[in-house]
Amino acid sequence: MFDMLKILIQAGCVFAVVCVVALSLPQSRLREFLRPIVLAGIAVASGIYVLSPVDAVPELVTGPFGLIDDAGALVGGIAAGRAAMRGFRPSAN
Repeated sequence: MFDMLKILIQAGCVFAVVCVVALSLPQSRLREFLRPIVLAGIAVASGIYVLSPVDAVPELVTGPFGLIDDAGALVGGIAAGRAAMRGFRPSAN
């Protein structure tokens, strides 16, 4: 069981590295394909972070200042979601 989990984690890391390299190449066709998908993933992940009880800056300790990281994640998620939506639209060629 743990061997399979180890293989899945390693494969996921290799896939993540390939995606980062593909996204860094300026003229890559894979970049055009992956960019909206990665942005949509960032939007979903930031939404999950905002709704989850796990927090980088807990409100229990810092009071209302703990909402700053949630607000930043929300703004970043909205920006990533809007950029992803622009990327998924078909071009008018």
